[in-house]
Amino acid sequence: AEIDRRVMDSLRMMRIDMYKDRYPTELSGGQQQRVAIARAVASSPKLLLLDEPVSGLDPMVTAEMYELIADINRGGVTVVMVTHDVSAALKYAGHILCMRQGLTRESWFFGTPEEFLTSSASDFLKGGAVNG
Repeated sequence: AEIDRRVMDSLRMMRIDMYKDRYPTELSGGQQQRVAIARAVASSPKLLLLDEPVSGLDPMVTAEMYELIADINRGGVTVVMVTHDVSAALKYAGHILCMRQGLTRESWFFGTPEEFLTSSASDFLKGGAVNG
């Protein structure tokens, strides 16, 4: 009963509870992404790692997915998300880690979205090294 409750809570959170009896092939790409996140959230994690969770989704679904992910974060789950969408990072992130050229610390920026928009972030976006 506890597992069923958690599954249904996760599906409702991701707004896909009406599709609970469908097979993956019967779901759209956005619905499949929501199922993947719902499965992860059902285990009540403290940390959720997402790698390009809106990749390949249309803009309307992308915006809704970002809001759902933000809701998960506001619910107390720390979310670490890889994205190439700078505008989404600036809107939703508490902190941004931007790695321009791999693993060398000199090519990283780490800070708040506000700091990202400062002059040092501007240098970073132009291709200069920035230490955060």
